[in-house]
Amino acid sequence: MAQRTIIEHPDFTKTRDAMQLNARRFDEIMEGVGAALATRPTYFPQVPNTRGRLRSLRTEPFLPGEPSYLIYFSHNNKEVILEDLYYAYPEDGAGLD
Repeated sequence: MAQRTIIEHPDFTKTRDAMQLNARRFDEIMEGVGAALATRPTYFPQVPNTRGRLRSLRTEPFLPGEPSYLIYFSHNNKEVILEDLYYAYPEDGAGLD
């Protein structure tokens, strides 16, 4: 199974920084989903109206009372590019279940 490099698009980094997330906690969340992103990006659903270019992932809360995140990403044979980041709400799909 191919192992892709995960990189951040400048828009993702800008949004993450503006959200003032706990860097250590967010790194732990990304470590948890990183293996799936790097090896099985097509497991996650395509985002409608993006011609298959974007997929989405909703994280699970790290601890009770903490938010979930909705991550939009693209991929090719060598990279997974984290494109954008939002707080996720229960009606948002694309989880790891």
